[in-house]
Amino acid sequence: MKIARLVEVNYADFTAAMKKARAAGGFVTPETKPEWKAAVAERGVKAEAFKLMASERYGAEEIAILNGAEPWDGLFAWNPESHVCVRFAVSDG
Repeated sequence: MKIARLVEVNYADFTAAMKKARAAGGFVTPETKPEWKAAVAERGVKAEAFKLMASERYGAEEIAILNGAEPWDGLFAWNPESHVCVRFAVSDG
């Protein structure tokens, strides 16, 4: 059985990875509707559930998928005011 969880990541490291992903065209947000739908479907994640959990637990309101090399490939939520960032992680349980 797969277990989904939120993992805190370093905010400064995340923002650096986000800048690289944007420059490389690998930064996808809900505002980029066709790309967002495709990226969410490809990864098989429940993005709205993740956003709700991240918001309630961490106050992280912004959400995006970074398409890049590990460890910065995945679904992230963050709050630029409180400098918190979480990653959606799935593991076998």
